[in-house]
Amino acid sequence: MDAPTRIVIADDHPIFREGLVRTIERDRTFSIIGQAGDGAEALKLIADFRPDLAVLDVSMPVMDGIAVVRKLQEQALATEIVFLTMYRDPQYFNAALDLGFAGTCSRTACRVNC
Repeated sequence: MDAPTRIVIADDHPIFREGLVRTIERDRTFSIIGQAGDGAEALKLIADFRPDLAVLDVSMPVMDGIAVVRKLQEQALATEIVFLTMYRDPQYFNAALDLGFAGTCSRTACRVNC
């Protein structure tokens, strides 16, 4: 059996974050290895644990998701990224696209960059 995909989840809304964790943990092909409530904490978890995937809220305190990804790229950390957002503003989608994102999810749709 293949090892589960290791995931860090970062969102500043604890109830939403916990719901996402519980939903993902139902699938044994995934393993949540860390949770963060702000971007700086997310960056540290990703740097320390090197997950396969990070699910990042675009808008978080201390450092937003876009800034986290820029720092990851500076450090050459190869973690796939999925952005979470409730914003429908194309500015966030375009910023994510410029960073080479793996996907974005909002309340209305998910997009995957292939």
